[in-house]
Amino acid sequence: MKLLHIIPTFYPATYWGGPMYSVYGLCNATAKISGATLRVLTTDAAGPSRSDAVEMTDFPMLYPGGYEVFFCRRWWAHSVSPSMILRLWPMIRWADVVHLTAVYSPPTIPTLLICRLLGKPVAWSPRGALQRWEGATSIDVLGKTLTLVGSDHGRLRDSTMPMQNERWTGRLSPEALRDEYQRADVFVLPSRLDGFGLVVAEAMATGTPVIVSSAVGAKDLVRDGENGWVVESDSVVALKDAMESAYRARDRLVEMGIRARETVVNNYTW
Repeated sequence: MKLLHIIPTFYPATYWGGPMYSVYGLCNATAKISGATLRVLTTDAAGPSRSDAVEMTDFPMLYPGGYEVFFCRRWWAHSVSPSMILRLWPMIRWADVVHLTAVYSPPTIPTLLICRLLGKPVAWSPRGALQRWEGATSIDVLGKTLTLVGSDHGRLRDSTMPMQNERWTGRLSPEALRDEYQRADVFVLPSRLDGFGLVVAEAMATGTPVIVSSAVGAKDLVRDGENGWVVESDSVVALKDAMESAYRARDRLVEMGIRARETVVNNYTW
């Protein structure tokens, strides 16, 4: 079976966060499947500037996992690459199955259209993003600090009412992110849609219980009230109730964090 993975950026472009690690691990595991031939089509974007580029020694590059990665030159914005768009048709035609990662990226619509025209099955991993929930203004939990991690560019911050004891970190390195996991009493990922949510597993691996929405794939790791909480997606009330429950159960959070770590260690190897 011939498999094509289309993603706007790819490892080692770790500037873009968790999906770079999870997709890289997924591709390495997929390449080991007997009878599978994998190719990855992506751009060389390694950061926000055009000068931030993956160093290419060959085209395509043969990765240690035994699959080819086609790094197309990014010309502007996050991942706009005319050469990548031009390669979509022949590479999708080559594939038996297409795996598309990301939503808000230039290759998404052309990939879906070409797959439709050629009758190719497509697995679409949208990946979660922090968005404002309808009806949300602010959520205050007495006595706690809400730390928001990630690049916002002012959009979310401008659309919400500031919360008392609110702290924004911006984008963090993997080491700094690990420190934030460990500093937190509880990790919260209230995504509207998230195929998995690697950050959930990362937080649990550091011994931090989690609160996730029902739209997060990693909710399957969470045993409600034991190593975290699962709340109804898009429900501000449910999210607030879970955060307040975590605050009331703060004398149990260390024990819950130990269970969270055990869950990840017992279920995952990469």
